[in-house]
Amino acid sequence: MGPRTDGERADEQTEAEAAPAAPRRILDLGGEYTNGLDGKGRVVLPAPHRWAFEDGGRLLPWQGECIAALPEVAYRAHVLDVHRQLLQASAVGEPVEVIRELRRSAFEIRLDIQGRLTLPEEMRRLAGIDDEVRFVGNGSRVELWPAVDSTDRAEARADHRATIALLQRAYDDVHLLEG
Repeated sequence: MGPRTDGERADEQTEAEAAPAAPRRILDLGGEYTNGLDGKGRVVLPAPHRWAFEDGGRLLPWQGECIAALPEVAYRAHVLDVHRQLLQASAVGEPVEVIRELRRSAFEIRLDIQGRLTLPEEMRRLAGIDDEVRFVGNGSRVELWPAVDSTDRAEARADHRATIALLQRAYDDVHLLEG
């Protein structure tokens, strides 16, 4: 058999082209984990969450209470969503200024080889994080909280758990009737 022509090469697929694309994982992060900060302000991101940050991400102050770690794709979606909401809200003066502030407050993260990320001191202070960080997976983000809840937050969490229990009972009632 002789050498192939350019036309023959165009008809063939490379191995990479022929291989099916790997399925994309849906961002549905959950669970709660606690890890300590080292002297340089670094903390190990829990292993179950690391896959979501393979391409990096951003840390943002979140609703004034915690730090949110958003995978890069979720951060971009968040910025676009905020921009869309600002354009629809006539009461907001300068959407560009709000977006600028949002982006200014975002801190880029890249995990090191040990799965650590650096928490800026100002963010730690605003969230009340000292020596330990509690990681709470919450859908498309991981929230970083102080390891120990304040009394008010502990009471609020107890109320939330009671609400969840009621909703779970209602879910069971509906599905037992269907079964």
